[in-house]
Amino acid sequence: MKKVVSFLMACMILMPFTLFSAFNVDAVPKIFQEITESIDKVEMYSKMADELQLSLKKESKIFDYIDETEFSKAKHIQRMNDLEDLHTYVFKNANDTCSVYYIPEPVKYQDHTGAIVEKDVSLIKNNGIYTMRKNNFDISLPENLTGGVSVSSSYGAVTFVPKEPMNTFSKARTLFDEKSNTVTYLNVFGAGASLRYTPTLSGLKEDIILDRNIGKNQFFFSVYSGDLLLFECDGKYYFAKDKDDKERIALGDIWAYDSSTHFEVGSMKLIGEKNGLYEFSVSVPMSFLESPETVYPVTIDPTIRLTDNTASNSIEDAVLYENLPNMNCGTMLFNDLGSSSYGSAWTAVRFPVLYDEEQYIYPLEHNMITSVKFGLKEASGTAAKNIAFYPITTDWTESTATYAGIIGSNNYSSTPITYGSLGNNEAKEFDITSYFVNNEDSTPAERGFVVHVYGYSEADLPYKQFCSSEYSAENGAYRPYLVYSFEPLLTISNIYSNTTCLRAGETMLATASCSPSSTVTWSTSDCTIAEIDENTGSITAVRMGVVDITARAVVFGKEVTNTQKLTIIPSDGTYFFENKKENLYSGVKTGEIGSGQMVLLDDYDELPVTNTNHICQYWILNYVGNNYYTIKLKTEGSASYYLSVNADGEVVLSTTNSSSQQKWKFAFTDSYALKVINKSNSSKCLSVNYAGELLLNRYTNNTDYSDEWYISKYQTTLSVFYDQKFVVRYGADHYLGIINELTEQFNEAMWRTLSFRVTIKNPVQFSSVTDKCITEGQNSVINSGTMNSLCPGFGVCSQCTKEGHQNKCTYYTKIMKSFYDDNRLTMTINNKHPFMLLTGSAFNNADGDEYCTSFHMASYNGLILENKITSWSLYVEQMLPRLIHEFGHELTAPDHGTAVLTAPRNHCVMKQLRHMDLTDFNGEKSFCEDCYSTILNYLETELSIV
Repeated sequence: MKKVVSFLMACMILMPFTLFSAFNVDAVPKIFQEITESIDKVEMYSKMADELQLSLKKESKIFDYIDETEFSKAKHIQRMNDLEDLHTYVFKNANDTCSVYYIPEPVKYQDHTGAIVEKDVSLIKNNGIYTMRKNNFDISLPENLTGGVSVSSSYGAVTFVPKEPMNTFSKARTLFDEKSNTVTYLNVFGAGASLRYTPTLSGLKEDIILDRNIGKNQFFFSVYSGDLLLFECDGKYYFAKDKDDKERIALGDIWAYDSSTHFEVGSMKLIGEKNGLYEFSVSVPMSFLESPETVYPVTIDPTIRLTDNTASNSIEDAVLYENLPNMNCGTMLFNDLGSSSYGSAWTAVRFPVLYDEEQYIYPLEHNMITSVKFGLKEASGTAAKNIAFYPITTDWTESTATYAGIIGSNNYSSTPITYGSLGNNEAKEFDITSYFVNNEDSTPAERGFVVHVYGYSEADLPYKQFCSSEYSAENGAYRPYLVYSFEPLLTISNIYSNTTCLRAGETMLATASCSPSSTVTWSTSDCTIAEIDENTGSITAVRMGVVDITARAVVFGKEVTNTQKLTIIPSDGTYFFENKKENLYSGVKTGEIGSGQMVLLDDYDELPVTNTNHICQYWILNYVGNNYYTIKLKTEGSASYYLSVNADGEVVLSTTNSSSQQKWKFAFTDSYALKVINKSNSSKCLSVNYAGELLLNRYTNNTDYSDEWYISKYQTTLSVFYDQKFVVRYGADHYLGIINELTEQFNEAMWRTLSFRVTIKNPVQFSSVTDKCITEGQNSVINSGTMNSLCPGFGVCSQCTKEGHQNKCTYYTKIMKSFYDDNRLTMTINNKHPFMLLTGSAFNNADGDEYCTSFHMASYNGLILENKITSWSLYVEQMLPRLIHEFGHELTAPDHGTAVLTAPRNHCVMKQLRHMDLTDFNGEKSFCEDCYSTILNYLETELSIV
């Protein structure tokens, strides 16, 4: 703030007197506000960029493919997952543009559930076999090479075994290098000839490593392909079920590289086949291995690659050699530039994905591009030299490009798109925007450019080299990539998923940027969390939760949408904190309250607050800005104690609230609970240890839930009772588990629907009137044979003499009345403490068909659920909506059949149960708007923690 004031003072001092005298003093507050807001935005965007990069380092493999330093310079503020495909990462920028990072190969895949999963080719060892962590295919690299290595997918599998004497395998040592992510089998082809395997995004790179000239230039492999057949196309082999299948396991070209700048083309030949067993030879010219210019070790590189119809390469490149004018070099690992062992070298690059897919060509056609950059990694290790990019003027592909076809035929422009220095092993992005902006069609992407050293005569060329799209090493960032920034057709300007928060009760105006300008309409995924005006975008936060805010517009004749997640955080007020794992509450005993006292978990406490053993479990939230709160323990005394963190990471009470240790913010987890994050260490959050002590821990997104919380400002308790018939019907080993599952799912539905948790008492058995009927009647034992009989001794037992018993259709009222008569002297039953009775009895309706029924009695504040369940798996599924329905009555919601309601009610659990279709029930939206409004009013007026 001081900087802003100083800036304004400086502006006034520097103004000429005549200008100053005309200066509108009334405008100063507005100018001051605009400057302050501008500075706040810059700080917010900078923080968002830093947090985004930090989260990507933890949760993504993106920096395996692009340079992190270059990424950091871009200052992206949000990831846009909905705009990504298998090749790309997409990010939003502070100026509302989007940046797309194109990777040469697919970096993601679709798993069996339909989810998009990021690939992770890191090797892990399992039962003596090295495999990849996550990919859409598997590799198997055993410690013992006798059985060979394999590549497999749902399509098929191929196994490769070197053809050498078995004793060679037994002597071969296996080395795993974690840094380079490789497995090497030493001396497989004799002393000085090893096999090294490197997993890739789409296959397996196999290298024969020759430490010296061993006098052998031919190496043999046996290949087992199972159900896959071998095919040949243009001298290249692949395995597939059919010749024209797009899915296939392909064997790549053979290249031999020395440790200097020399290479040679090798060959692969089929030499035999029998019963699905194929024999191949891999060879390189002996003249290359014996040449005095060849520098050892030499690497012979056959690569195994899986291809399918889900994604093609987004970047293609090929080296063009003057002295190899008709040779295609589109599968080499390095792209040479300038002087080489084979004359002047150029490299052609193009971007098929940009003209193959409509979503990427669209910005080209409508002049929406703001920036295009080409990222590469220098690999020669030579001093800095200038390189330039020249447009290609003819069509080509990675498998057809030659020097004669492009450079020799002068099929490129002599005017460079751009040029610049490329240093020793430097990773750098070159700006090629002008090429795309000046050609508003697919030509730049389809034909691409050639790269060459710049500013030198052909007779005096330096040597440079960068890694190709086929390169595979310990760091995938070595491969080239494209960064493409454009103005999206529609973007929400002031809501950022996982960043923008609004407190319950607050309002804001959502804004959107549409290019070209068009009418924008708005919607919310859940109006019980946040309401939005369809036309103006005015948002009102209703309760805690995460909601999708969607903008819609018609642009260039088609509907486009943009969706952002808005997080609604708590309003100021009094809450309790329930741990999701333990279902216990945070607090401090009254007699132990003091500065530095640790905070513990315990059962919900109902002792009088004057009792020194009473546990204070209510906490007062006070918003202090930037999504942070102080959390003060609610006590009877005048002193204030705040939730804080000490130097050991323990959560304790503090009498001060001014430091970052006493500031907390909330974020929703994947399980709909909350993370409670301390400002002093944003990477850690409130957690609980085995002793029930609160402390800070790094958040782990798993099913432990010790670091996730429910916070609620409403409080009520539900006591649970069950009869003997319930035990018999569901079994002594299962009935408690079923009760617990039912009540937990009920509580989860209450939380997702109302941000409300119910304290569930431990279940207690009671003797129902039907239990008594059975035991007093003709059958003295409750078992599977008598369980479905309402009253075998009808007209005999003493229970039958009571009013109402003779009408079986209303008999469940007798269970409630009997329970109340038995317990009214020992229980306090009031509006804030309902109870639930579970009975295993089955009842008949007027038509004589058995059916499940439930009943609520407001006068006794009880819920009774009785059932005839035909399958264990259906019990909770069928009883859950009934429990929510009856508890809805406890919260004053009416049956739809007895109330006039104006809102849509198709998916409301308060429909009358005998006519209720269970498929209408949705656990996240249990109530219609009318019922929700009625319940919310009751919660605020009757059940809020005071």
